[in-house]
Amino acid sequence: MPVKRWNLVLGLLVLFISGVLTGALGAAIYYRHSVGHLFAEGQPGIRKLVMKKLVRELDLTDVQQVQIDKIVAEVQGDLRKFRTEHQPEIEAIIAGGISQMKPLLSTAQQEKLDVIFERLKRHWHRTEGPGHGRPWFGPHQ
Repeated sequence: MPVKRWNLVLGLLVLFISGVLTGALGAAIYYRHSVGHLFAEGQPGIRKLVMKKLVRELDLTDVQQVQIDKIVAEVQGDLRKFRTEHQPEIEAIIAGGISQMKPLLSTAQQEKLDVIFERLKRHWHRTEGPGHGRPWFGPHQ
C-alpha cells in the first residue's frame, strides 16, 4: 500500500478515535451534571429523579405531583425496610456464590474478589447522606 494511502488510513483512524474519546467525555460530563449528582444525594436524590421522570412522561399536574411524591416516598421507605430486613439473606446468597467462584480463581483474583465484596458490603451498610449513592464497583476510594 502506498505511503499516501497509509497516511489517509492513519488520519481517518486518529479522527475516529478522537471522536470516540470526545463522545465518551461528553457523555460522562452530561451524566455527572444531569443525574449523577442526584445519585450522590442518596434516597432524596433518587426520589427527585423518579419524580422528574414521572412528571415529564405523565404530564402530571401540580396536585398530582404532590400526591404522587408522597406515594413515591412511602414506596421508597417500604423498599428500604424490606432491604434492611432481608439484607442478611442477600449477603448469604452472594457469599455462597463467591465461595463457589473462589476455587476457579487464582490467589490474586480471590483477593481482588474479597476487596470487591467488602466494598459492596460497606456500600450496603452505609448510612444515608451525601455520597450514599456512589457505586460500589468503581475505583476504591
